[in-house]
Amino acid sequence: MGFFEKRHNAVEQSPSPILELVSTSFIGLFKIRIYEPLNLVSTNRLLEHKWEKFSLCGGKVKEAELQCLMNLATLDACFEVIRCEMPQKFRHEKAFSFKSIIYDDAHWIQIEDLFNLQNADVVKIGDNNDFTNSEYNMLIEHWISHEEDMFKKLEIGRKRTGALHVDWVLEDVVFLEVDGGIGMGEDEETMYCFLAKNTTNRTQTVACVYWKNNTFHMQTFTPQEFGREEEYSILKYLNEQENLNLISELKQIKQHQAEFMTTDTEELVEIFDKKCQIVQKIDELQENRIPEDSI
Repeated sequence: MGFFEKRHNAVEQSPSPILELVSTSFIGLFKIRIYEPLNLVSTNRLLEHKWEKFSLCGGKVKEAELQCLMNLATLDACFEVIRCEMPQKFRHEKAFSFKSIIYDDAHWIQIEDLFNLQNADVVKIGDNNDFTNSEYNMLIEHWISHEEDMFKKLEIGRKRTGALHVDWVLEDVVFLEVDGGIGMGEDEETMYCFLAKNTTNRTQTVACVYWKNNTFHMQTFTPQEFGREEEYSILKYLNEQENLNLISELKQIKQHQAEFMTTDTEELVEIFDKKCQIVQKIDELQENRIPEDSI
């Protein structure tokens, strides 16, 4: 039976997921259920259209099928896997390259996978991930130093025991604590905002993180979208001061190094180098079976 043929009697019994495809060339939503592996014939049929959205829902998807769908999807597509069991240790080079991403089952995701996000609109990760406080910090540090925009909105569910600690998540990050708003949280939500270091190739240079409903939220803005001129000015000032402090620390380190390398120290280093050369020469002579007492 063909890939697109209807099998009403088996739909409720099949553990395979429903695949929903959205295309501008179709009116409405096109749904199929995966009954058999995606083969060359079915793949060619899928290639007949440009799909704006790939959505897998329910059941357990096989790795070969998921690999095939990701190969078909263009980077400007939306790719969703909802209430669907993902293959163990799944890997695909495009898994975090789509315009919009939802992975309800996140057991296979590593924090480094999120470093590959580029110009995504919305990214949602399920709560069965195993991210730690330090890994959230790694993600934030990567966003700060990254050369290009990564995403506009990121949501990561959290079922892991143990609370998120602001001091650990934002360790070594220059941030400003502000009241909620900017269309991303209720008024009572506290947000922690910070700036990207590289502003040449990026437009979303302001980021805010907050926690709500057991979910880690991170949203990025242009300075105009951020809209809070006073807070933005403070953040710029704090970052400039941080840069000045780093420059000052580097100068002090170089000065200490210069002071340490006195004339006596330089002579000791020179003597040590000569001794090392002598030992190396002795080793070479012994390898050539020349007695040490004849040297």
